[in-house]
Amino acid sequence: MPRHYEIQQIISILMKEAHYSIQHGHHEDAVLKLQKCLQLEDEPKGRLPILDDLGYCFLKLGWFEDAVNAYTEYFKILPLDNDGRFFLASAYTSSGWKCDAIINNT
Repeated sequence: MPRHYEIQQIISILMKEAHYSIQHGHHEDAVLKLQKCLQLEDEPKGRLPILDDLGYCFLKLGWFEDAVNAYTEYFKILPLDNDGRFFLASAYTSSGWKCDAIINNT
């Protein structure tokens, strides 16, 4: 079995576990799993759902600077994505960086 396939299987399992944790309000546990996924995933498009979930967890935990970082990386991969723009602005606004939210999302 090729190594890439094995890594994708591990990522898939970790993502399922992270989603289970998110659904049950265990966001810190989900963050650990998602961060491991990010370490394993080297394809930019493959990183998008991980970054999206990670940013969501950071927002739920009140870790706004981490959420800004996750959504900024997401937005760098897919700059024209309106959802990414919205989530990045939400993270900036939640952190109190309203000016940055406006400047970076216009």
